[in-house]
This record gives sequence, structure tokens and C-alpha cells, in this order.
Amino acid sequence: MIIGKKRRGTVRPLLILPPPLDIFRVASLEVCFGKLTLMAFVLLCLSAINSGAASKHSGFVEVGVDRVWSGTTVRFGGLVHEGYAYVAYYDAERWLTVAKVNVEVVDSPVEKVRLPTRFGGWDAHNSTVLTVDAEGIIHISGNLHGGGLVYARGLKPWSLAGLDELRQMTGRSEEQSVTYPTFLHLADGRLAFIFRSGRSGDGGWYANVWESPGVWQPLFKGALFGNTWFAQSTSAYPSNFKRDADGIWHVALVWRMNPDVSTNQRLSYARSRDLIKWTTSSGKALSVPLSPTNIDVVDDIKMGQGLLNNVVVGIDAQNRPLISYSRYDARGHNQGYLARPNDGDWQRAVVTDWQGKWKIEGKGTLPGNIGFDSAVQRETCCILFYATQWRAGRQAIKLDARSFEVIQREQRPDIVPSSFRELRTFGLSKGVSRIFPLSDRWGNESAFSLRWESLRSNADQPHACAEAVMSSCIPQASELTVLVPR
Repeated sequence: MIIGKKRRGTVRPLLILPPPLDIFRVASLEVCFGKLTLMAFVLLCLSAINSGAASKHSGFVEVGVDRVWSGTTVRFGGLVHEGYAYVAYYDAERWLTVAKVNVEVVDSPVEKVRLPTRFGGWDAHNSTVLTVDAEGIIHISGNLHGGGLVYARGLKPWSLAGLDELRQMTGRSEEQSVTYPTFLHLADGRLAFIFRSGRSGDGGWYANVWESPGVWQPLFKGALFGNTWFAQSTSAYPSNFKRDADGIWHVALVWRMNPDVSTNQRLSYARSRDLIKWTTSSGKALSVPLSPTNIDVVDDIKMGQGLLNNVVVGIDAQNRPLISYSRYDARGHNQGYLARPNDGDWQRAVVTDWQGKWKIEGKGTLPGNIGFDSAVQRETCCILFYATQWRAGRQAIKLDARSFEVIQREQRPDIVPSSFRELRTFGLSKGVSRIFPLSDRWGNESAFSLRWESLRSNADQPHACAEAVMSSCIPQASELTVLVPR
């Protein structure tokens, strides 16, 4: 359903009547108390207040997009191209929505389209992804965790027209149980779509390709990443797909035996130019589907050794992968590690000196206590390793490019002013400010970012209700904005 164009403008903070309660919110209230309390009514009223249009901060202009659902830390996707941001998100009523925002003329209308799919509200797996093909047609997917494919595409270049209708891709059976939708741009200009079919601990990964004259086809028959390890089921958790200067894709994989994250094991690696023919780091051909038994092993970590599946790949000056990951050290503390292929083997090093143990176990989305950005090489001397830890904060650790010995540890400056990290949404005192970069049309990171606020993830379940903190079960809508560099 096309919502149409909405002109942004500053709204005075007046208390107004809320929109009619939807079934989801009424159900949440009944679970909590069996009736609507005065506190809940006030919070719902406040959720309807628009926080305004553009505002200025040091180095950025903040351009308003919409009010969005804030129940969990689900990720929103989007891109920026020729003065417009195209953003896929869940609006305040949880409908998957696409907005087209003029980021150069900040008082321009915002064009929006709702897709006929509604987010359940709590599962942080249900990220949104948005891209364009070589002709500029918008493609979007999202609201997926083991469900039938949710996908739409536009009718004309850079237009939202047509996005209010869901479509099939290839129609193959694997598209009936989709998680982790991912768009990639191939070297020949074609658009690829990669996804997991199945569930955690028992799911293969498949690839489709957008072919002229406008149809999706399987990139090849069968799975890209398999779902068996000898006689047992498994599923791959790939890193980011990182393309080097020669056009080769690099990916690291963690293998999980069942939905419990403690069964993560065997950090692995493969590379490919076209996603069809794959090799090890030394160039040995690999057969698909890739599996834990036929792939390049980076670090043969066993179950229960704290391996997280948030692995990130960067590229060094020789187009070799720099793989950042976390596992327990010999003391049982979580640490950040770096690995790189070197002379037919894998060079590995503990980079961080973190204290304390976060036990890696359980099902559902874990808190974001540890994270990485792609490591990079600066000139010939040094590698910068970027990590975030719940106590140490954001770190930039300089390493010797040959030995991986630590040269310097320092706190990493934030990419945005501190004011953007401050919570503004009433009732989200236990929430977090989300800032994610937008890409360019080819999937490369841009200088633009999205900002919104949400509650932290709760293993993909609703937060417990408390009369004193009603926003835990009926969280207030947050303002979604584009941070425009100036």
C-alpha cells in the first residue's frame, strides 16, 4: 500500500490522542495487566509525537525519515545515490516500509511505500536489505527467520512504484524457509541473492542471480554451503562477503551443530570470483556445496570454546583476507583474534587483552557484547584491528603487518558526535542508539548513516512487562533519521 508523500516540519511537543491500539499492543497490555493503565496510555500518546525535521550537529545534518518500531535491535538496510537515501525499515506499526529521502534539500517530501508484510516485533534476525540492480531497479527483502521468502522489486529505475506487491524469485522449494537474505553485486554487473534455507544447525545456503530480461534463476543447482557434517546436520554462519581490488570475494564461515551458539566450531575460509568456482587461500579448487570437511580450516575451534559467529573479513595490501573473530583464550576469557593466510598455512594471533568471561551459550540473538569492523592495512608497516568489547569499549589496535605483534592500543574515536549516542525516546532508558552506515549503489560503505533507537535484543522474545516501565513491552516509536555529512 502506497502511503504517499509526507512533508517534514517541526511539530510542537503537544500531547495528542494516540492512534487506535492495534491487536499486538492490546495483547501485550492484557498479558501485563489485563487492562490499559494510565502509564501505558501516556506512553502511547507520546509515541505519536513527531520529533521534527532536520537538525544540525557538528559535522552532520540529521534528516528525518519516519517513526519506527523500537522493540529490538533488528538492522535496517539502505543506500544513498545522487542526493537520495533509500531506506528499508519497520515503521511504528511494524509494517515493512521503504522510504525515499532527499538528503540535499532537507525540507523535501519523504516518499514511502508499505509492503504487505508485518514484523512480529522481537526477533532481531529479521533484518531488512535493499539494493538496486545495474538498471537502478530497487530490490528489497526482509522480515525473515525461517519463513517463506519476502521479496519485492520496483517497476522503474530509482522508483518506489511496485514495491507494495510481494513477488517470487525462482519459486524453488528452498525459498519457503529463508533467513539472512543478502544481495551481492557480481563482477559482470549481475545481482546475486544469497540466503539460508532451513534452520540453525540444519540449513544450507543457496544463491540466485538476476538475469536479463528480468528474471531470477538459481546461480547453480544445489547448495552453496552445505548442511551436513559426516552423518550430522549443521549450518554455516558466513562472515561479510568481502571483495578485494582484483574482484575476488573472500568469506569466512563458522559451523553450528544445533541452535545453541555453544555448538559453533571450525572457523573456515573460501574465496571465489563468481560465487560458482571456489578455492582455498592457496588456490586449491573446492567443490560445492562447501562443508566443514572440504574447506580451508582457519582455526579448528571445538564446540564450547567460545567461538562467536560474528566474524568479519578485511583485506591486506596483498589482497589476503584479514579475519577478525572471538573465542576463549587459555584462561577462558573472551579475546579478539586475527588470522591471515601465510606461506600455505594460517597465521593467527591473540590481539586483545580483555579481562572477564562472557559465557557463549544459549539460543536466539545474543547481546552485542563483542563486535568487529574489518581490519585494514595502513601503508606497509601496520594493520589496524578494530574491536568493541562490553568493558574495553571501542578499540583500534595497531599491529606489525608481518608478525601481528601489538604496537599500540588506543580508544577508537566514534564515527559520529557523542550527541547521536544519547537516547531521546521517552521510556527507552534501557535502550541503545543504533547507528549503521548506508552503502552506495554497489554495496560499498558510504559516509551516510542511519540513526534510530531501540530496546536491546532479548533472545528474540518480548521483554517482561513491568508497570513502572511499561515501555519494556510496548516500546515507544523512535525517530529514524539519515546522518548527512557536511
